[in-house]
Amino acid sequence: MSFILAYYDGSVSETREVATMKIALITGASSGLGVEFARQISKFQSSGSVEELWLLARRQDKLEALAQDLAQPCKILPLDLLKAEDVSRLKVELATHKPEITYLVNSAGWGRQGYFADQEPQSHQDMVDLNMRALLDVTYLAKPYLAAGAQVLQIASVASFLPQPAYAVYAASKSFVLYFSRALHREWRREGITVTAVCPNLMETEFLAKAGMGGKSKSIKSLGLEEASRVVKRALKRSAAGKDLSISSWVGKGIYVASKILPQPFILWLERVMGMY
Repeated sequence: MSFILAYYDGSVSETREVATMKIALITGASSGLGVEFARQISKFQSSGSVEELWLLARRQDKLEALAQDLAQPCKILPLDLLKAEDVSRLKVELATHKPEITYLVNSAGWGRQGYFADQEPQSHQDMVDLNMRALLDVTYLAKPYLAAGAQVLQIASVASFLPQPAYAVYAASKSFVLYFSRALHREWRREGITVTAVCPNLMETEFLAKAGMGGKSKSIKSLGLEEASRVVKRALKRSAAGKDLSISSWVGKGIYVASKILPQPFILWLERVMGMY
């Protein structure tokens, strides 16, 4: 099937008549969960609910390679959500094409392992900006284009259930995503829009290396290591069922329950005893 490679500067490698269409907008689409969401949505949503995938990430070459592998037309948006001008370009793209967004997947985000004072302030600021501010920006820009039946999937983490020493800023940012998403689900469900917080455990993706955990996937911290394909499959199923939370691993479910019934100081002490920080 032919596909469109369209860029925010207006250039295209293949053109066709512009028309309002149903799209899936996926941020962080160059790796990890973003790639897997694009693949599964493209494969299983061929009934007309998604006519085009909008793939957004910084790495244009990765987006182009992914687009080549997908069955549906793709629009490439090589944007950096840490830059205000690139967020503005996304706003212009939406205003110009006026699509109906049937899936919004906010997968852009990153984390780093290490104690707070041992890392540069800019590292913390970028984490907060990408994991929280950019997610807010994209969600807000997308709202006018969400119709009844739309599914919004916000990537949080099992780390969002508790404070996480050695992941202090990351866990706090993902807690924001969790609580923001669950509140938004209540606000928007009267309009027929589902907002689902997706809370995976650690996965064998680029995240491990970027977080400074390369080679540590067998440590106790990664107990219950998940496959991205399973996380996405579960998330799409939960979202389709109108649920505001998706936890796909038994470890994640155990942590979630424990966080609700046990005192946090006790859990943090236990994690320390187990060598998790």
